[in-house]
Amino acid sequence: MKHTRRHILATYFSLLSVFTLAFFAPRMQDGSTLRLLASQQSFGVPTILAEAVSPETNSMQYRIAERLRRRLFRHGVVTPPLSLLQNAIAERQAYFRNSVRLRIANSEEKELSIIHFTLNAHPLWLKPQFSLTDAHFGIDKNKIERFFREFSISGMYAPENIVITGISKNEETVRAETSGVAKKGEQLDVAESITLLMQALNNGEENITLKLKNIPGSVTNETEENLG
Repeated sequence: MKHTRRHILATYFSLLSVFTLAFFAPRMQDGSTLRLLASQQSFGVPTILAEAVSPETNSMQYRIAERLRRRLFRHGVVTPPLSLLQNAIAERQAYFRNSVRLRIANSEEKELSIIHFTLNAHPLWLKPQFSLTDAHFGIDKNKIERFFREFSISGMYAPENIVITGISKNEETVRAETSGVAKKGEQLDVAESITLLMQALNNGEENITLKLKNIPGSVTNETEENLG
């Protein structure tokens, strides 16, 4: 019986596949799973393919990192190694678990407001930073600054500023015309508030207090008179 080159090669590859499976299977004692996939070669002889799958590739974190890498690649963003992306995903998840209770008090320590901050409620505050050798998420300082500048606090009285709109003089007196009466008030120190909240979110602190500061009302001279 003649054996063609095709049959000889088919037999060879079949035996090689079985040998490979027998050689590697006993060594997979680290929790990996072994998938056996039967495929049909073009010459009609079934070949056994063995694929070792690490438990890490089955984790939710791995799958999220893999999807992130594909998304970055599609948008032309530099993609760091998958292990770094997994660390960044873990970092992001840790941020989402943080919760900060922010207490706001006036200059006399009277409590005005309580705010509970979570980055789950403000996901855009986390800013991704990726390069070929690094991947992590950090808090976007500009987003927090915008929040505090737009934030209104019940019970806080802002200072009232006025302008001098005109000057009238006679022999003995000088009278100023103003837009109102300047009054002191209270304001949140935005720079300090940003620093304290970022520290709390980065370090996992659960409680911080922001104290309003007394600010005097200002007077602006809009006339051409030099009032000293």
